[in-house]
Amino acid sequence: MMHENNRINKTQNMIIILNAVIGIEILTFPNVLASTMKTSGWITLLIAGLISMILTVMVTKIALKYSDETIVEFGKELVPAFILKIICILYFIAFTVKTGAALRSLIEVVRIFLLPRTPPQIVGVIMIIAIAHLARSGIESMGRMYMIITMVIIIPTLFIGIVLITQINFMNYLPAFRFSFKDLMTSLKEMPVNFSGFELIFLFTVYIKNDKKGLLKYNVFAMLIVTVFYISTYVIILGKQGVAMLSRQLVPTMAAMISIDIPNAFIENLDGIMMAIWILLIFSSLTTFLFGGSVILSKMFKSKDSKAFVIPCIVIAYIIASIPQNYDQIIKFRLLILNRIEIVTTVIIPILLFFIYLYKNRKEVKSSE
Repeated sequence: MMHENNRINKTQNMIIILNAVIGIEILTFPNVLASTMKTSGWITLLIAGLISMILTVMVTKIALKYSDETIVEFGKELVPAFILKIICILYFIAFTVKTGAALRSLIEVVRIFLLPRTPPQIVGVIMIIAIAHLARSGIESMGRMYMIITMVIIIPTLFIGIVLITQINFMNYLPAFRFSFKDLMTSLKEMPVNFSGFELIFLFTVYIKNDKKGLLKYNVFAMLIVTVFYISTYVIILGKQGVAMLSRQLVPTMAAMISIDIPNAFIENLDGIMMAIWILLIFSSLTTFLFGGSVILSKMFKSKDSKAFVIPCIVIAYIIASIPQNYDQIIKFRLLILNRIEIVTTVIIPILLFFIYLYKNRKEVKSSE
């Protein structure tokens, strides 16, 4: 039985999904798209966003069917026990690897742009303590914290967007629509890591208060916001920097912030604001995936409390974070390893489970007639 003090409402659930999806990739995805799709990267984002919304519908419908259980529990109604264990392990690996990769990215970006003389281990330990504390506090505390974070970053984000729009060079959008089908497919294969997070619905629906009516709209709306945000970011950064520069820069979003100069303004450089926004987003994303991993472990070991599993998860994530040696290796790690895991956990598994869910539903309807 779920404790009432560990419940969230539909809006909080939407904000949690939103913060989980928009994390580390906001700094790097313009580089990936510019390298393959040039000025037409927004097309990839639009298609990937539509696919993610369709997958969100699938995941939500399954989760609502078994709304009092997580995938670790209701999965046995859809697949054999040994296949369910493999699925749960895959999700645990995906969440933990995502946490580790994001943690290392945070450490490197803070070291490069903010604290070049501070040992990266210090930054890592401070962040680990913060995210572990919030993850152990439960999903209700996470929901409240993310609501505050979202309200805090909205106005600065809009301000930065407006400033960047005023510095757009429209010639940077030309030539338009010059890409091949192969380019489109290549770029789409790199998108799962950017849109992953909606699969957490398999775990978090059980925490939503009794009234789950309209949950599907809330979840799809969360992914719609992500899609619009990604497209807007790419189009604005492309207009400011141009394809050639985006293709060379590992973190083009931050580079665009650094290049902005507002003479005689009360804030002349916006990179500090952007860094603060990004740290809040990555903090939310880290905590959410850490909590998701701990929930899966607790359910697999039939424990009623996930708090005890947060520490093992963060230890594993920290070990993973220690593997890449520099920021270039971090990006390759995310694209070559994490992205392949995400293809399985965000695309293949939800589609397979959805078709099994439809088959069993039709079978139940026929048997009841």
